[in-house]
Amino acid sequence: MALRHPIESEEYEAPEGVTYLSGEEARAYFEQEIQRLLGMSGDEFLRRYDAGEYEDMEETLENRNFLRASFLIHFGRPNP
Repeated sequence: MALRHPIESEEYEAPEGVTYLSGEEARAYFEQEIQRLLGMSGDEFLRRYDAGEYEDMEETLENRNFLRASFLIHFGRPNP
């Protein structure tokens, strides 16, 4: 999935296998995945991430979902 750049035409056809998400769809996807991975809201994850709570977390199997969640952050923040 990819975020659509705000100045691109709505008529732009996505390559096969790519789904463009609106800002609202991206945020909903983020919320759903953070809840699935971590059992918390997207806002709570972002607040804790921004506060640095995950900076010193070891890369272990038990913590892998936090790493996966960090790759989704761009879906949870407004597109500039």
